[in-house]
Amino acid sequence: MDTLHKARQARNWIAHEGASIGAIWCVDRDRILQHAVKLRAAVTDLALSDNVISQWCHGLAEPQSSPSGRCSIS
Repeated sequence: MDTLHKARQARNWIAHEGASIGAIWCVDRDRILQHAVKLRAAVTDLALSDNVISQWCHGLAEPQSSPSGRCSIS
């Protein structure tokens, strides 16, 4: 659940603040680097949840692939 919560927050940050670094005339190197670090962390959180969701979808689409017939997520 923590992974999905972080992904929701990351998606919202990317959608609302991801492309905004402020007024162009006052942006400096440090601000751009700080923004890039935040963006990278948000993309990582989003990608991790995509992996979870993909595993769930695979388990639902092919439940017979696990020995017990149920979806197993590692």
